[in-house]
Amino acid sequence: MVCLTETWLDNTVTDNDINFFEHHVPWRLDRNRHEEGCAIYVRTDFHSVRLVEFEEATFEIHAIRLTLMNRQHVTILNIYRPKTTTMQRLFARLSTILDEFGKSKYKDV
Repeated sequence: MVCLTETWLDNTVTDNDINFFEHHVPWRLDRNRHEEGCAIYVRTDFHSVRLVEFEEATFEIHAIRLTLMNRQHVTILNIYRPKTTTMQRLFARLSTILDEFGKSKYKDV
């Protein structure tokens, strides 16, 4: 798995343009401003699901649930903090996301 920030992607760049060999089409969080943005690449031998309910565009928090070969699950957050956002605001939002995650259907898996 590869997590990227500062991808600078928008809707003019297709998934085929940036696809990696032996990886699924990337999960993308584009900014459409030719700056910032996030992407997550997962190898084809793993299953992943995007967790949109935990994502946050303001802070560019990108979330997926990865199923490992032993059927265990891991939640991955790919986080980018724009210069305009303080660390204090980011930590407050992360705390909220973790609280929401603890109450979600994913908490026990």
